[in-house]
Amino acid sequence: MTPTPYDFFVFYLEAVHLAGKARTVTIDRVTVEQVFNPRINANVPSIVVHFKDARRTLKLNKTQAEALMELTGKEEFQAWTGTAVTLTPTETKNHKLTITISKP
Repeated sequence: MTPTPYDFFVFYLEAVHLAGKARTVTIDRVTVEQVFNPRINANVPSIVVHFKDARRTLKLNKTQAEALMELTGKEEFQAWTGTAVTLTPTETKNHKLTITISKP
């Protein structure tokens, strides 16, 4: 996939970065970071997943966080380290792209 100028300003992994293909990755670490929310015009704490040998990180939404809790059997996000997951670009009911997290 050829990078666009937009790619240089986006720090978090988005469905378009997967180029229509599922990718299996291993969680390197999980952090809580302050991420700007334009809806409320303020920074909010968000769970961010860092993957081994990956440039981008994934800022989790509620559905993705719940999927990781179910896959790992652990509610504590620090315990997700070392877990292999498959990231798949999918479309939501309202036709927006998202990333689905599942077992490899």
